[in-house]
Amino acid sequence: MKYEVIASTSTGEYYPVVASDESGSLTITCNCTKGKNGKICNHRLALASGTPKKAFNPNKAGNEKIEDVRSFVESFPAISVFRELNAELEVLEDRVKEIKRQMGMILN
Repeated sequence: MKYEVIASTSTGEYYPVVASDESGSLTITCNCTKGKNGKICNHRLALASGTPKKAFNPNKAGNEKIEDVRSFVESFPAISVFRELNAELEVLEDRVKEIKRQMGMILN
C-alpha cells in the first residue's frame, strides 16, 4: 500500500510525503530539503507521532485521506514504540526544565 499527502511549511511551501509498505516494511519519505538529505524532517515526524494536523492541512488537495494515512502508519508496531518513547521523552524534558528553573533560583 502507498499513500501520498502534501505537507505544508511555515513559509507556505508544499512537499509530497509518501508512506509505503511496498518494501515489506514501513517507509516514510519527504521531498523537503531535510528529507532529500536523508534527515528526519518535521513532516515525517508528524505522521510517525500521530499529529499530522501540525503539518498537513486536511483542506489541501491531496490530503482528503490524511486519517487513512494516519491509520496505516499506526498499524506498524515500531510506531507504537516510537510514540511511547516520545511521550517519555517529553516528560523527561519537562522535568529537566523544572530542575533547571529550581537550580536558577538556588544559584541567584
